[in-house]
Amino acid sequence: MAVRVLAVTALLLAVAAAPARAAALDPLEPCYVSTGPETEKREKVTVRGTDFLPNTAVEVLIDGTSVYRPSTDAVGDFAVLVDAPYQPRGERSFTLEVRDGVNWLAAQSRVTNLAVSVRPRRAPPSSRVRFRGRGFKETGPVYAHYLYGRKLQLQKTVRLAAGSNAPCGTFSVKRRQIPVENPRTGRWMVQIDQKQDYSEQPDPVWVRLPIVVSETFGRF
Repeated sequence: MAVRVLAVTALLLAVAAAPARAAALDPLEPCYVSTGPETEKREKVTVRGTDFLPNTAVEVLIDGTSVYRPSTDAVGDFAVLVDAPYQPRGERSFTLEVRDGVNWLAAQSRVTNLAVSVRPRRAPPSSRVRFRGRGFKETGPVYAHYLYGRKLQLQKTVRLAAGSNAPCGTFSVKRRQIPVENPRTGRWMVQIDQKQDYSEQPDPVWVRLPIVVSETFGRF
């Protein structure tokens, strides 16, 4: 009987001596897209933490500014969505921190605006111009849908870029300004997105650029 008591005592001591798990944050995505200052125009950042203080409010900060105070559950876990920071132009890194009074963890990611630029802005419609874009970070190609007239009727869809391996979905390619033989004069629109089939508002990102075509030039 004494042996059994000693064995149980040793087991209890071993369990009591087991180290507590350290608090942790799930990795962030490599980049997030910001299309405007409004919250609905900024991509959501999923913040998940484990093994923080149980049943405690934690503070979530982005670049040192508090943005949310969720509470942990009975085992110290939480999950919350916060807005990516607003980025009016280009891309940059940002830091996300979570603290609960004992634990203080940080993670980094990047944020980019959504944009497409064309150079030169004025050129014969059949000539090649440089398209540069950012924010197209979905898997797969980038497409250009060419629309014409007041009703914006689809004239042609082309694969603009093969896609992007960059975290913030950047691309730079040379393509014909309007890939249509003898394009009609008047108002054109090119919609750039990552959907092969044209839609007026494709999910998740799209950019529209107007083109005015005269007898000899097209102008963005």
